[in-house]
Amino acid sequence: MVVHTPFLPRMDPLASWRLYSYKLQLTTFSDQREGLILQTAFSDNRIGWGEIAPLPGRSKETLAEAKEQLLQALRGKLLSPPLPSVAFGLECALTPYIPSAGSFPLWALLAGTPDAIQEKAKRAEQEGFRSLKIKVSNLNPSDAEQIIRPLIGKFQLRIDVNRVWSFDKAAAFFSRFPEHAIACVEEPTHELERLSDIPFPFALDESLTEIPFAQMAGFPQLTTLIIKPTITGGSYALKIIEQLGKKIIFTGAFETGIGTALIANFAHRMNMATNPLGLDTYRFIKEDLLESPIDFSQGTLQLPTQFHLKSDCLTEIAHG
Repeated sequence: MVVHTPFLPRMDPLASWRLYSYKLQLTTFSDQREGLILQTAFSDNRIGWGEIAPLPGRSKETLAEAKEQLLQALRGKLLSPPLPSVAFGLECALTPYIPSAGSFPLWALLAGTPDAIQEKAKRAEQEGFRSLKIKVSNLNPSDAEQIIRPLIGKFQLRIDVNRVWSFDKAAAFFSRFPEHAIACVEEPTHELERLSDIPFPFALDESLTEIPFAQMAGFPQLTTLIIKPTITGGSYALKIIEQLGKKIIFTGAFETGIGTALIANFAHRMNMATNPLGLDTYRFIKEDLLESPIDFSQGTLQLPTQFHLKSDCLTEIAHG
């Protein structure tokens, strides 16, 4: 059995595959996270895994659309380019899961009230994190500054504005800090037409799927691209993104432990795992599919050698 399209790397033929659906509770963002898990078996008994889980509000495709296209691909009837979540999930599943050795440094995600962020920062330092992503979109500038200043020099800092602030507000706020005190500011303003005038290093996340790459080339201070493979796609899309020549940070989109591990392994396969990974959204999964949840408590991620799943959290919906 061969699954291949011009938009996926050529893979080994499969012996069989099984497709499962899941619904898990989250502690934030929304009540539930839904998705698909694809398990593949190769003729030499190796196993592959993929997670296909479009993120509502961010992915351009729905879960129903992804499921329909995924089944077309698995049955050799795919006639159009894979949707991003399908491309990433299929590519992972069509590659035997061979986890890289060693551990991956992580970004700790800090959000909430000022008190909550300060408490999370203390805990992150105790756990061994060296990189912090801090969401400030819901904070006033005074509170945000009081949070950020004591962390300068202790951590690599990525400050996420989530496109909430105006250009003038962002420019005035970040001018208060010494040069290089903050690694980059993520989505610094809702005034996207003024991104070429941003005076400090910044990163794009959600705007990656909205702004043409040719236009991004005209942003002098754009240093970093936040890549969520579930939303942007697999290696085919990544090759296009790489042409911008920017630093890439791989991040999650509330995937299960399987998808979280697969993103790290994907970054390693693409030779882009030297930068810390933004996979801390995994902590918002209330109960994972994995019998032994991934441990982030030391500020790093070590990939499981194999996946042991809770069968009662999965429903088989197709096989071949």
